[in-house]
Amino acid sequence: MGLVAALLIAVFATVTSCGPKAGDNGNETLAELEEGFANPPREARPYVWWHWMNGNITKDGIRKDLLWMDSIGIGGFHHFDAGIGVAPIVENRMVYMHDDWKDAFKYAIALGDSLGMEMTVASSPGWSCMGGPWVSPEDAMKKLVWREMSLKGGTSYSGNLPEPFKGPGNFQNMGRGTDEYYQDIAVLAVKEPDSYRPLAEMDVKVTSSGGDFSLEQLSNDDFSDAKVLPEGESGYAPVQAEYEPRTAGVHGTAERSELEIRSPACDNRPDENLREQGGIHPQAERERL
Repeated sequence: MGLVAALLIAVFATVTSCGPKAGDNGNETLAELEEGFANPPREARPYVWWHWMNGNITKDGIRKDLLWMDSIGIGGFHHFDAGIGVAPIVENRMVYMHDDWKDAFKYAIALGDSLGMEMTVASSPGWSCMGGPWVSPEDAMKKLVWREMSLKGGTSYSGNLPEPFKGPGNFQNMGRGTDEYYQDIAVLAVKEPDSYRPLAEMDVKVTSSGGDFSLEQLSNDDFSDAKVLPEGESGYAPVQAEYEPRTAGVHGTAERSELEIRSPACDNRPDENLREQGGIHPQAERERL
């Protein structure tokens, strides 16, 4: 209370010394200023985000929420429907855009309006960014996918390119789902350096802490052939690729590339902390992917 009183005194003192006095024609009086500070108009009051989480909605809950917001001076609310695995806490969850959900939404609009509250609404359910069954694949969010093939330069090629990835998922053919959509954008030809050699011609020896992995599996762009990589005794889960010796100048050198994936034994966290690497993923990721 002391802080509020001090702020009010400061405002009044400033207005008294620099602004209009009570009774001045054409200007806001001090009494009106004080009233506006104590009881601001709706457009000057705070608004809140109002989340409907995973269908845990009832009309009784809607009524109690809005009456409480109004009682403490909230000017309006931004309605946001979201669902991130929240456990059911009502007897019958309301599914987004089903009849009972739309009836509850209509009730919330009417009650908010009767209380003089403003309402805004997100243009999508949750964080789907404009998603919904009414959005066609052509107008929905998309991802870029690609396939590669090597050809001999200076010659003509007539034939099919690798089958494109058409399914949903965050990256290439990673993820689940049966919906398919694809549209060509471009075919790009990139000249390989004269020194380039495909991995298949480099006599690469692949070893790991466990499991059976091929060079093709580790280097292709297909994520559907992933396998489990168990950890080794050291607490790491390494995949090692040994290359044949290559000549650099007059010195012979042996090149070796080693990929290590940190194991949960090193940081005492569960298997889901292992992430996909080189076309493989740990057991905990198998079902999710």
